[in-house]
Amino acid sequence: MSSAVRFLFAVPSAVLLAACSEAVPPPSSGAFDLQFQGSSNVPGKSCNIQTHPVKVGAVTAAQLVSLLKDTVNDTTVSCSVTGDGAFHVSAYIRQDPSSVQIDVPSVSAANNQANPATGFLSVTSATTQKPFSSTSEQPCNFFLSGTAEQVLAGRAWLSFACPVVADVGTDKYCAIQTGVIAVQDCDQ
Repeated sequence: MSSAVRFLFAVPSAVLLAACSEAVPPPSSGAFDLQFQGSSNVPGKSCNIQTHPVKVGAVTAAQLVSLLKDTVNDTTVSCSVTGDGAFHVSAYIRQDPSSVQIDVPSVSAANNQANPATGFLSVTSATTQKPFSSTSEQPCNFFLSGTAEQVLAGRAWLSFACPVVADVGTDKYCAIQTGVIAVQDCDQ
């Protein structure tokens, strides 16, 4: 075999080996658990939706029980946790009919229940059938409770409460009494 022919076989083989040796990042995974409150904190407004739990996977403020991976069992998990010290957390978790989306511009280990970070949250469940979202006037409170929750580049585990989540189109104003979200293997 001529050296030119050997070169033609060697170069593509080397390129393929180099491409295969790069590590593929693991898929994002996550879970959330919240208590949708069927009463309104907005004077003159009503909720008219029963109080009910909404969850995907299993997580508490003290334990990561079962985080679901993106694309497994019809689950969608998309997230990014960027920063150093103070982090921007953006996450979306869905397993029909339930979903939650959050965007917290700045949260750190210093944010506890008495000193929460604020941000956006939208939730959908079989009971609500439509998204209910926090408002800019009354954003959700995000915080680390206890010693287990954390926020680091690429991962976040936070508690939250929302004084108002609304479906403005139907004039329903409800709340989220308590909630926990955890995401990992996120963009960073």
